[in-house]
Amino acid sequence: LVEAFGVHPSRIVAFTFTRAAAAELRARVVELGGEDMALLRVTTFHAFALGIVRADPASVGAPECFTVATEDAVQNVLGSLFDGPLKRPEARRCSKTSLQRGLSHLYSTANMPEGADLRALIQTFLDRLREFGLVPSGMLPAMAVAALKRSAKALEALSEVSHVLIDEAHDASLAELTIARTASAQVKRAPGVLSMVLDPRQAIYGWRGGLGEDVAHGIEREGLDAEWVELTQTYRFGAAIAAAADRLAVLPVPGVTLAPTL
Repeated sequence: LVEAFGVHPSRIVAFTFTRAAAAELRARVVELGGEDMALLRVTTFHAFALGIVRADPASVGAPECFTVATEDAVQNVLGSLFDGPLKRPEARRCSKTSLQRGLSHLYSTANMPEGADLRALIQTFLDRLREFGLVPSGMLPAMAVAALKRSAKALEALSEVSHVLIDEAHDASLAELTIARTASAQVKRAPGVLSMVLDPRQAIYGWRGGLGEDVAHGIEREGLDAEWVELTQTYRFGAAIAAAADRLAVLPVPGVTLAPTL
């Protein structure tokens, strides 16, 4: 993009799922392209979502100066809903497991789950965190989606993005994919482009709300202008593994061939 099409590095966002992966990718692009490539934003979805929410926290009911809650803080608040003097009436009708599943649904889809009691309990959980100026990290993508729908300030934070890249896109949740699509659609000076690499057979993190093959199906279903390129050769493995696989042909995948071994 930078060398062949003249895209400025600052207009590119590359999403990863962990801070370690972001740090590694950031170092690799600088090594390949020089110090100017440090302007390319390599970030996790949650860190990017945090920037969007901080642009206008009031639009999603967050305190002006909020802190991302630690897992211990989240668990303490969850526990208080079911035990002791702070126990909520809704907790009699909702188990802690159902509450955690409901929160997972909210985090991944940016929509409240069904059920009045469960919704009330989730709202109580979020309100209790806000009393202490806290926002759970898992909630950030859903909050960012809401902010982008409600706030011009939040949208403005995306105005300089023109190209959005997602590797392992089969592990992206609906909320995360919505952020990426919105970012690529907000560009003012050039056509926005969202590029994804995905393999549904590797969608092993279903517990995170990853869409797997539904990423591709959803884009087709919504009639978006998309060009699909099916990769039929893999460079994923090192030479030694590729050589062994060439010899043994263990569990061959139809239509996919290994790259030539060096």
